[in-house]
Amino acid sequence: MDYGGHMKGSRLVDVLDDTVLDKDFWNKIFAKMNTLLVTIESVKGPGMSIDDTEYRWVSDRVEYWNSEERLLNKAEMENANKLWRKYGK
Repeated sequence: MDYGGHMKGSRLVDVLDDTVLDKDFWNKIFAKMNTLLVTIESVKGPGMSIDDTEYRWVSDRVEYWNSEERLLNKAEMENANKLWRKYGK
């Protein structure tokens, strides 16, 4: 919202433009999440449990995006960044 009390970009064309831009942004984010998934798997090796909590967390987020285009919230983005710092070396 802007200070005039009107929603900024509430015209349909603005909303559609935002959606297109967001889709591109989120496709990049989830491409990185897929990379993180592969990285966690390779770091933990063949002995990794199928129920590994970090792997499962990333996998679930990717699955939600693929099936219903569910976005990450702020806490999930922070957790993903934490996992990147841990595994993305």
